[in-house]
Amino acid sequence: MESSSFHKIITSKPDGFREYAAKIWSFKLYIYIFLLRDLKLKYAQTSLGITWTIIQPVLFLIIYTVFFSLILDMEHSYPYVLFVMSGLMIWNLSISIITNSSSSFYQNTDLIKKVYFPKILLPLSKVASALVDFVISLLLFIILLFYYQFPVGYMVVLFPLLLISLVCFSLGFSLIVTALTLKKRDLLQIIPFIVSIGIWLTPVFYTVTIIPEPYKSIIYLNPIASVIQLTRVILFNDPIEYFSIGGIVLSFLVFAIGIMVFKKVEDYIVDRL
Repeated sequence: MESSSFHKIITSKPDGFREYAAKIWSFKLYIYIFLLRDLKLKYAQTSLGITWTIIQPVLFLIIYTVFFSLILDMEHSYPYVLFVMSGLMIWNLSISIITNSSSSFYQNTDLIKKVYFPKILLPLSKVASALVDFVISLLLFIILLFYYQFPVGYMVVLFPLLLISLVCFSLGFSLIVTALTLKKRDLLQIIPFIVSIGIWLTPVFYTVTIIPEPYKSIIYLNPIASVIQLTRVILFNDPIEYFSIGGIVLSFLVFAIGIMVFKKVEDYIVDRL
């Protein structure tokens, strides 16, 4: 394994970020191994296998489109199904990373106690797994764009940057939650709460224009909302909300804090699981 070439030096001095990144890189093969294991477990004993990754977003897309577009009569300058899908695939990516990364250590207690590796590789493997599902949803979205013959402008090249900020926020947030739950495991219960109410506080199915002006900027304290809004700007030429740029900055701040907090507790994970 590549990791055999990495020599762990025992020292009381904590790793700097450069050394920490080098350590993660030397064990990068573990991310691939964990990813393959997760994918096998996820689709084991299911007759449809990875097809479920396509079926689930399609079902949600149909349900939400029917409810919001037909029942609530929400109108847009472009097909509402594209509006919903653009928000849904981003929301699902972020929540998948947050939910699975935060619980990854408690699902791998035996592995962590028996094998040495940088513990952050477990949440990183969950990021990789979530990205696999996201790519499938993205392909479905591209098919919809072709079906509706919707033109996409040159600004689409900025989309990967938005995804990077989303992944950074989601991973950083999950690392902060993990660090806190090592002391108070009950805090893990906030994740289902965030999922259940968070989607209604994020403009996945509705446009921010329905929010009263004094409160509109508050929604962008949620970086997921910022990524969704800016995605619709570059794809559909929606009006830009400049407060959403602050949400992107906040994404990288959360990521930096998450890394710093996690580095402080990483060496104690084995003792506290």
